[in-house]
Amino acid sequence: MSAPALLYACNVYLARVSESESRLSSLFRSGYNCHRRRMTLETPTYLAFARDQLHMVQVHRSLTSHAFRHDVSSSTAAIKSHGTSKKWTAALDVFRDVLRSRTRTDTILYGAAIHACAKGTQWQQALFLLGDIRNCKLEPNTIFSYNIGISACEKGGQWQQARLLLTELTTSQCEPDVISYSAGISACEKSRQWQQAMSLLSESREARLKQNIVLYNAAISACAKCGAWQQGVILLRELRDEKMEPDVISYSAGVSACEKGGQWQQALFLLGESKASSVKANTISYNAAISACEKCGEWRQALSLLSELWDVRLEPSTISYNAGISACEKDGQWLRALSLMSELCDVDLELDVIL
Repeated sequence: MSAPALLYACNVYLARVSESESRLSSLFRSGYNCHRRRMTLETPTYLAFARDQLHMVQVHRSLTSHAFRHDVSSSTAAIKSHGTSKKWTAALDVFRDVLRSRTRTDTILYGAAIHACAKGTQWQQALFLLGDIRNCKLEPNTIFSYNIGISACEKGGQWQQARLLLTELTTSQCEPDVISYSAGISACEKSRQWQQAMSLLSESREARLKQNIVLYNAAISACAKCGAWQQGVILLRELRDEKMEPDVISYSAGVSACEKGGQWQQALFLLGESKASSVKANTISYNAAISACEKCGEWRQALSLLSELWDVRLEPSTISYNAGISACEKDGQWLRALSLMSELCDVDLELDVIL
């Protein structure tokens, strides 16, 4: 096997195993001691496994510390494998090794490292690497690198940074796509910035991008987080105007928006609309509707929905019972509240401390 091919195999293997040399040495010694004492019949297999892994680490170190140049393709594969496992520190270790070797890098290598940081919610590291692409006078891999950076900001709840990247993207040679705006809107949703989410949705329309359900669901969820129920309902209507069918996420977010805004009737209307369509409501939708009734003191409606959950073959959760019990408590229906608590124990759900 050629040196680059062997290095590639080592990189991918080690990325999957993800064990440090000291840990492997420990495994080897532990297996050896067990083998000497004949503590288990499986020890020889365990010993061979540890020895093979330790050998792979040593071969990898030998290859990377001598005259062999780092192969960008194998290093990129290793970084991607670490990123998939959400081991961003290991991914950056491989990345830094490539930089130290003065091997010519490319945007694919950077993209893999940025993606690993995004998976690990390390938005600062992701933005640093994105800036480094420009400092090295490498052309960002068009929209791909930017989208990963925006996604990293979204996972870290950094809506301002996501907004800045979107602005930078619009002034560059490449234009934002639906993925860019979806990640940006999701970043606003996580930070409870529904007005910003609506602004980005509007920008995506002005850019004449084909709207999709993901964009709208992110915007409706942003409205739900802040109780902007009117805007959430409007977006659900716009979905149909755009000839798109709302899905269970759309309706769940819409019902949640109404629940946060104390609009129990509107919440029940949306739940009924979802049931009338081809969309099958889920427990989250029902829980939001039950909570909306609870907040407005509508205990009869809350108990009716709780009962309906079983009828449509959905299992109520602790949240479902919690909201139902709270609705009864607010109206002084303590016997019904005790009955629900007993039922909660019968279905083997954990009692909530709120109860």
